[in-house]
Amino acid sequence: MEIRDDKGCTPLLYAFTRWGAFRTAAMKSLIDKGADLDVIDSEGNGCLNKAAHQQEFIRLLVDHGAEVSPTTILSAIESKHPNILSILLSGEKSSSLAASWEMTLNYAKRLDPDTNPQEAQMIRQGHPLLLASSALGTLRGGVEFDRDAAAKQMMEALLGAGFSPYANCLVIVEKVRLPNRPSLPMAIATHAWHKKDSTVEFIPYAKSPHIFKPPFMAERVVVHEILKGKRVCGPILELADLDMEFRDASGETLLLAASERMSSRGPKGAREDYLPLRLLLDKGADAYAVDNFGRNALHIRLGSRALNDDKLEGLKDLGDAVPALINQTDADGYRPLHYGLAALTHGEFDQTEPNWLDYIITQGADMLATDGLGNNALHYLAPGVFGCLCYDGSHTRDPFERFLKLGLDINARNNAGQTPAFFLAMRGYDDDNVDGVVSWLDELGVDWQTRDDKRRTILHEMADEKEYLFKAIMNKGVDPLAEDVDGRSTLDLVAAYDNEDVLKLFDRDGRDDRE
Repeated sequence: MEIRDDKGCTPLLYAFTRWGAFRTAAMKSLIDKGADLDVIDSEGNGCLNKAAHQQEFIRLLVDHGAEVSPTTILSAIESKHPNILSILLSGEKSSSLAASWEMTLNYAKRLDPDTNPQEAQMIRQGHPLLLASSALGTLRGGVEFDRDAAAKQMMEALLGAGFSPYANCLVIVEKVRLPNRPSLPMAIATHAWHKKDSTVEFIPYAKSPHIFKPPFMAERVVVHEILKGKRVCGPILELADLDMEFRDASGETLLLAASERMSSRGPKGAREDYLPLRLLLDKGADAYAVDNFGRNALHIRLGSRALNDDKLEGLKDLGDAVPALINQTDADGYRPLHYGLAALTHGEFDQTEPNWLDYIITQGADMLATDGLGNNALHYLAPGVFGCLCYDGSHTRDPFERFLKLGLDINARNNAGQTPAFFLAMRGYDDDNVDGVVSWLDELGVDWQTRDDKRRTILHEMADEKEYLFKAIMNKGVDPLAEDVDGRSTLDLVAAYDNEDVLKLFDRDGRDDRE
């Protein structure tokens, strides 16, 4: 019964290549007579793979003891077939399957994908609970279906089979997208906010054709990742024995993870996006928890990439805890306000109005507070007055003016003696509005001639900026030849950065234009 053809197929494997009454009878007969159910052909496909989505035959194979491999589980999840997954998990050996994903980051780094293709595929596709909770797409075999319902059923099957939501998992982490000038207060704060993983490794074979991110991987906890992303989380939140204060390696609780939840932007978006936070609070989660970096739920929520509307709903859900949390500083000296303003200047697609600013004022937020480097709200918002830096979005001119009305000085200095104007910045495609924005800043009272504690002018900070912004500030009378305490002029820095577009302003034609 185990004779093979030129493709490595035994009679049983070959029987699965076609469907029909005769083939069905042949399969059942071969199985009853003891044919090897775990045999694979020359392409690595076994009986369960070839049975595809035929529930009758998959159940027959599982009931007769066919070994269910981890990749078969992943295949069923990716195909969005909850019933198939349930059958695969019904075997006697299903309880040991969950342990197959217990792989560390160091193990993944040392793994040879050619020698261990199955484990490489497992790392690439991710933990089953994560894969099931995403349930991307609304078509299954060309037919529309309820993806959230399918995700829920698959997660319930996995949880019932012993897959733990508290298990460690390997995930591709997104490297934070920062503007070209790392000295901007919003860039420094954004980098601090994303501080989480002690180790991140580049795992080349983990690159997925469906994910357009470089495969930098870290060890995380399954439930935390589900709560953060645009994923179905109901089956986990409904667990009777859910440990809401379970912390990952960074000290993050489930509530803190839910505070980071991204916005789905779907028609049901807002409700789904802040619902996990509300459910956890209703279950008694600690609203005052902080992670290993001293960040509370407000630090995380306001600094997240969620839409402003969802941030506001999250704040309202936190209710009475907000006044106690809003003015707390984390280990890096940042308040929730600072992370929120950094995110505002960073920008986001389809962003909504930052009405959370009004709300935190009513909750006692100190809107004039500075961070550990002495930067106030204007220092954070200044880089976005021409346009938010990293994503298509709006600009920060309205909130900038609002903070002026709250009492901030447009020429206030940080610990290095820099005013907000030192941090003006451009994305590169807002040049048509430069003169108008600079005139607006002029009317607000910007002191263009100011110098910081190292005698640097505003132009020194613009040495690697776009020529349109550089020229507009230079036209305000700022001397590009003025030297700092180290004897460096702005032109010295421009040359060091090899900023050719700015250097062209100083060639013969450029001088003629200015004259």
